[in-house]
Amino acid sequence: MQYGTPPQLGAEAVTSLLAPITKEEVCRAVMSMKSFKAPGPDGFQPFFFKKYWSIARDELW
Repeated sequence: MQYGTPPQLGAEAVTSLLAPITKEEVCRAVMSMKSFKAPGPDGFQPFFFKKYWSIARDELW
């Protein structure tokens, strides 16, 4: 049996994964969700966060 080296990520991918998550990325992710899909563990559907984003964004962040 021969073992090779496992696949590795390139430097750019590693840098991207280690970068801090921005508020803009969170906003884009929330806004891209389908509004009336199954609620998350908190019981809220994405619609709630979209509708009240200006109020809930800092708590979600």
